[in-house]
Amino acid sequence: MKLFAKANQPIAAAFVPGWDLIIIMRIIGRPDKHAWYFAIPVLNIFFGFKVLVQLAQSFGKRSNTDALLVCLFNVFYMLNLALAYDEEYVGPVYQDTIEPAVPVVKGVA
Repeated sequence: MKLFAKANQPIAAAFVPGWDLIIIMRIIGRPDKHAWYFAIPVLNIFFGFKVLVQLAQSFGKRSNTDALLVCLFNVFYMLNLALAYDEEYVGPVYQDTIEPAVPVVKGVA
């Protein structure tokens, strides 16, 4: 509930199954349709850990130690993010577009 409030999302979404996944996808910057990945068996385990790590990264926790702690103590780590006063929402981390390595300039021969 407080995690959503820190990210300026509706707090009521924390109590509605399904809607909470969509809001989490928005917090980390993923498209809403990625919430359906949790319905696919076996993939949902991998995707769940990936989303938790990206959620921690959205709050500024970007080290490998933080990723390991998120995977080991996922519920308690998210509670720590939500209840700690010094943790702030940094912004979405998921990038949907891949930028070209060399900029393309049109009109140059």
